Amino acid sequence: MGGGGGFSLMVQAFGQLPSAPGDFSLLTPSPQPLTSMAVDPIFGYIYAQENAGTSFYRYAPLGDSWTTLSSSPINSDNNGGAVYQDGKIYTVYTNNDTEMGIYDITETNQAIPVMVIGHHHYVQL
Repeated sequence: MGGGGGFSLMVQAFGQLPSAPGDFSLLTPSPQPLTSMAVDPIFGYIYAQENAGTSFYRYAPLGDSWTTLSSSPINSDNNGGAVYQDGKIYTVYTNNDTEMGIYDITETNQAIPVMVIGHHHYVQL
């Protein structure tokens, strides 16, 4: 295959030339300070929860846009972590060692809280 074919496809897909290494671009800021961030490797979206709150967001890097999703059933208080695994986002929080949020990322790619795991029990939402 001749040189430049991949580059042309990249320009066609993204609609612009890629930045040079080391260049920075100003992107749309998040609606709130965020915590508990995870990346969906299938769609490339970034999911995050409001720090010290329950709002939940999806960031689309290609469109540089934020979407508000279903709220978390657990307040993040101050700081947390998240991981994406098999279509779900699991969230935990530094000041809460008894609960974990689990979000099902559906075919429409909306975060839907499906359960809160408590210390000794499961609660279906």
